[in-house]
Amino acid sequence: MNIKSKEDVYNAIENNNIKFIRLQFTDIQGVVKDVEIPVSQVKKPSKQAFPLTVRQLKDL
Repeated sequence: MNIKSKEDVYNAIENNNIKFIRLQFTDIQGVVKDVEIPVSQVKKPSKQAFPLTVRQLKDL
């Protein structure tokens, strides 16, 4: 899968019938954390979430 833009992410979600996205990261102490979000929340801006770039999503 070659993802280079937000639109590519949205198309991949739709074309592959994806229901949830799991984001995994490490906290400041190096402990692995993850959060799962429904795809309905992907396009919605959130005051509590940090912005993710397509590059960051590819690295996950």
